[in-house]
Amino acid sequence: MRIYLGGYLSAYAAGQHWLEVEVQAPARLREVLQRANVPPGEVYLACVNGVMVDAEEAQVGPGDEVRLYPPVDGGAKQG
Repeated sequence: MRIYLGGYLSAYAAGQHWLEVEVQAPARLREVLQRANVPPGEVYLACVNGVMVDAEEAQVGPGDEVRLYPPVDGGAKQG
């Protein structure tokens, strides 16, 4: 399974944006992230095969492509 780590999430993979994670059978995405040392609480948006999912509840399997993004902040002008 391929996992894309957007934004600062790549810091959990030594700056790499793509991870290859072996998954033999369907598993909860949350558990796969924990094995890959990506804190599930840092994920704001998750997509599996192009479909937005709940990272806490989603099931993933071999051959899936997962894209993860952190919360985005900024852009508002103060003052």
